[in-house]
Order: sequence, then structure tokens, then C-alpha cells
Amino acid sequence: EQRETERGDIERQEERSEEGAELSSKNTYSDLFFELQRHDKAKSEKAKTRCQQAAYELVEQFHPSYIHRHLEYFRWIMKYRPELAGEKPTGFLIKSITEDYAPPSGYDDWLDDQKKKRNRNRPP
Repeated sequence: EQRETERGDIERQEERSEEGAELSSKNTYSDLFFELQRHDKAKSEKAKTRCQQAAYELVEQFHPSYIHRHLEYFRWIMKYRPELAGEKPTGFLIKSITEDYAPPSGYDDWLDDQKKKRNRNRPP
């Protein structure tokens, strides 16, 4: 279930980008907060508040498409190369956005493969 959701999230994001639809700050905040809270090991009310504050500050600072691009990288990392995120995935995600980390090694090849698979499955 989680695997399908992550794949679906990536595909929906690409479809929105292809259509030129603008991503909203509200959706960006929700997506970012979800990932921060999901990977925060503390799981306390205080941790939830920290995640809310971090998501709010990042959405205020950065364009939604920029944040979504880094969320896609992060989701890929957590699925295929979690060791890259280290012991504190939430800190890694925040830093990847604020310091504009490049796509992880292997991500672009994976993305190309996904596009090829989708194109093969499209009706002529």
C-alpha cells in the first residue's frame, strides 16, 4: 500500500507539472508536514509542533514546486537509499530543501525508467 501511494504521489506530481497547473502552498504545507511528522522519531506533541513550524517556515521561504521536487527526492531516498538520510531523516529533509541538495545518485535513471514504463502502457 505504501509503495503504491509513493509511486502514485510521484506520478500525480509529474502530471500536474506537465499540465502547467500551479501547486498551492496549502497542499505543499500538508505534504511537507506529513513527511516531516512521518519520519520524526520523537512522535510527541512537541515534535508535532516542531514539524508544523518547520513546514510553515519552509513554505513561506520556498516555491511550492521547489519543495515538491525535494519531497520527491526524499521519498525516493527513503524507499531506495535510506542510509543517505542518516539517523535524523526530518533534519535531512529540511536541510535538503534549505541547501538545495542535488537529486540523489540513481534518481534520474529511475525517473527515466518510470517515464518509459508509463509511455509503453499508454494507448496509441
